[in-house]
Amino acid sequence: QEVYTFPFFDKVDPIPAHDLLVKTGGMSQILLWTSFAEIFGGIALFQTIQGKRAAGDFSFDPLNLSSNDAEKRERYALAEIKHSR
Repeated sequence: QEVYTFPFFDKVDPIPAHDLLVKTGGMSQILLWTSFAEIFGGIALFQTIQGKRAAGDFSFDPLNLSSNDAEKRERYALAEIKHSR
């Protein structure tokens, strides 16, 4: 049973929807992007195991909020833990 159906989409059974996505290439895109996420997650996992980085630290700081200030970095890390990100 479906949990929710958007009102502007026709209701389609899961098996025909899957077959349609395989034919049109939609499932290939899902596989591609999921594979990228898994590969980068695996690389991060190995770096964490080797001690090269802290768990959850993906070094993503595009606004350069805490690059050189250790106190700021610690405050932001604590905020990430508090907010469960």
